[in-house]
Amino acid sequence: MADPEPGPKPHVAAKWADFYNRGFLPWHTGAAASQLHAYLTQCPAAWLEHGDMQPDQLHVPLTPPLSTEESPAHAAAPQAHVCPRCAPLKPPLHGAALEIGCGAGASCALLARLGRRAAGVDIASAAVRTARAGVARAGVAGRCVFVQADVLQLPEGFCWEAAQRLEQQQLEQLEQLQQQQQQQEEGASWELTATEHLKRERGACRGVTADPSSAASGGDLQQQQQQPRPGFDFVADCQAFHVLWDQDPAGAVATLHRLLRPGGLLMLLTGNDLEPDCGPNTMSEAELRAAFHEGWEFVWLTQSRFDETPHYRDELGKRPLAWWALLRRL
Repeated sequence: MADPEPGPKPHVAAKWADFYNRGFLPWHTGAAASQLHAYLTQCPAAWLEHGDMQPDQLHVPLTPPLSTEESPAHAAAPQAHVCPRCAPLKPPLHGAALEIGCGAGASCALLARLGRRAAGVDIASAAVRTARAGVARAGVAGRCVFVQADVLQLPEGFCWEAAQRLEQQQLEQLEQLQQQQQQQEEGASWELTATEHLKRERGACRGVTADPSSAASGGDLQQQQQQPRPGFDFVADCQAFHVLWDQDPAGAVATLHRLLRPGGLLMLLTGNDLEPDCGPNTMSEAELRAAFHEGWEFVWLTQSRFDETPHYRDELGKRPLAWWALLRRL
């Protein structure tokens, strides 16, 4: 059977497009998830040694958000922390990372600032456009790619190089569509200009972003044809899993498993049913453990809170409770 097409299912894409069309983004902070920021810039081994990451504990990082909406390219980058104790708990410094449900791309920008190559996938085209513009402002577009796709429909073997190719295809399709529209309208579209700029930047950075194992050099045809490693070293999922779980429980877990390389790490932030009437869809601890009981190892599972947004503050009166998990693919 052929791999499914990575394009989003129409009814699912329409649902999320409607959120952007209405400007109603209750989850949107404009910044990288504070839990991801803390994980990459602090020592999680110390958290574990102090017993801070248990299911009955509440661990809410007090880290400053890193926004792609306001941060100029010359802004000081956060400092990655890796020590002998926590190195086994973190993805390789120059590895390939994926964020599913990437939204405005701030978490991908953080990953790129800290040395990773970051791919973002979102079902909403408006999110992908916003993410591309955000990483360009942050000065890390050369280490980020963004594709519009239904995560559950990503093909087998999806990896950094596959994300690059898919983004290029989508940019070319967008350019063709806009060129057709320009034949009927005077003046250049700002989005086309941004697209052309992004394509040039991608080309200039191609040698930087490619895996050393798969990069072509000196016209070596064998190297050009070498197959990249499937999967990613790290997957970040901030508020996507509980949506995918409602849509297809088995498919959601299987997708995360095949998107990670063996030994790869998954950071998961999902709704917590201990506060079922506040915030996004929720899951119980038992449901999470049952979902990841085979082929996974829980490094930790603790409680946290989603970062504050105007909707959470003004409408809910507090930040919704979350499960924060780090899992290793076996």
